[in-house]
Amino acid sequence: MALKEKRMRPLYEKVLEFAEISNTKTVGIIGSSTGSMPLFIAPRARKVIGIDLSKESLRFAERRTKQLGVTNIEYKKGDAESLPLEDRSVDVVLSDCVINLVPDKQVAFNEIHRILKEGGILVIADPVRKKPLKETSDELLTGCIAGTVAKEDYTRMLGKAGFGNIIISDITELARKIWPDHEEKFDKYGLDYVIVKASKLAKAVKSADEIREKVRERYGEIAKGKTGCGASCGPTKIKDYTKKIGYEEEDLSSVPEGANLGLGCGNPIALASLRKGEVVLDLGAGAGFDAFLAARAVGEKGKVVGVDMTPEMVKKAMENARKGGYQNVEFRLGGIETLPVADNSVDVVISNCVINLSADKDRVFREAYRVLKRGGRLMVSDIVLEKPLPDEIKGDIETYIGCIAGASLQKDYINSIKKAGFKEVKIVGSSNWSFEDNDVKKNIGKSRIGSSLLKKLNGNLNKIIEIRKSIRSIKVQAIKPG
Repeated sequence: MALKEKRMRPLYEKVLEFAEISNTKTVGIIGSSTGSMPLFIAPRARKVIGIDLSKESLRFAERRTKQLGVTNIEYKKGDAESLPLEDRSVDVVLSDCVINLVPDKQVAFNEIHRILKEGGILVIADPVRKKPLKETSDELLTGCIAGTVAKEDYTRMLGKAGFGNIIISDITELARKIWPDHEEKFDKYGLDYVIVKASKLAKAVKSADEIREKVRERYGEIAKGKTGCGASCGPTKIKDYTKKIGYEEEDLSSVPEGANLGLGCGNPIALASLRKGEVVLDLGAGAGFDAFLAARAVGEKGKVVGVDMTPEMVKKAMENARKGGYQNVEFRLGGIETLPVADNSVDVVISNCVINLSADKDRVFREAYRVLKRGGRLMVSDIVLEKPLPDEIKGDIETYIGCIAGASLQKDYINSIKKAGFKEVKIVGSSNWSFEDNDVKKNIGKSRIGSSLLKKLNGNLNKIIEIRKSIRSIKVQAIKPG
């Protein structure tokens, strides 16, 4: 038993990296088996609840736990499709090589969503398949293989259950070291081993689809001038704010009036070093500000394609292009998770404070990789977090639209880019980013973001100041290998 636990420790440590566990949190472990993972997690949590189908495993785990003098673990008999826990009773749910064995995974995810508190975290370590299985055998059934699904299936089912901020991290190399006797199976059946992390969204946002619709609705209002700005909301004027994040006076005066809505958090054009004749794709182009600056940089022989999911924004951008007489700019309606752009067709992908709004960032970066030519460049400015947000904030629609609640931890964001296949991934700029002017007490209620934070955190200014300190605006560059 000790040998097995030593072998599994690197996997448990990797799960722990994603789980955001502290001594104030209750952790549920689905498939607790003989207690190895509960015993590993227990010193780091307030309480651990191990759930397993096997009475024998539960009895063994209980004996071990008692012998070791561990008092904050409780074991319950149950299965993933009918969890023996109350609604909203745990902060974190963990599972290792179990969900693949569950017959109805959607029911299991619905159950996990039910028992998690708002803002709660789910972390799964599981094999996934890269191609359909062509056979069924006892070997498959006993080896956690027959029930495997693709990464995309996890994303779809989790989103349907009400989860967001979904991250899938490949740990196949680690799994091969842990289970060297299974290495042949990984190759034979086309398997990867991954960690899947997802957050239970707050009541204000039920699912990834609802997030998308709420964001689309609000940015449609911004395009029509019915509401204020997005990321730069607050007392700072748009022009001053835009200069603050890296644009020059020449940039502001060279674009059509109404193109700059103050929605960015950096200047990806300055980062991109665009060259004449290049094809540039702008993810979340808005009213066209960055697209028009890019068009000037690539010249008449170049081309810029702006993609945005909001019809009102696309319409406004097209009107701005007409007013400015731009012949080398095209705007398309579409999502950044499913780009209406051909494979290997662009030289540079830029984006400005948009990817944080997506509930499936892994997919966004995979799409960017798909459309780039070999040797193509990714240049983005975006919002990331240095530490997790308070549970009360995760999923709140106002802070989501304001580029905060949907932001990833910086390490997760960079990892998503690397997983997509990009190389030479570098953070080339980083600064504190604020949704208010420096005088928090004076200005906190002047924007929708600030007002929502005050409400969600019961007026706790100290918490709001801590949130401000953890928000970073980063500039990232990466290359698609040639």
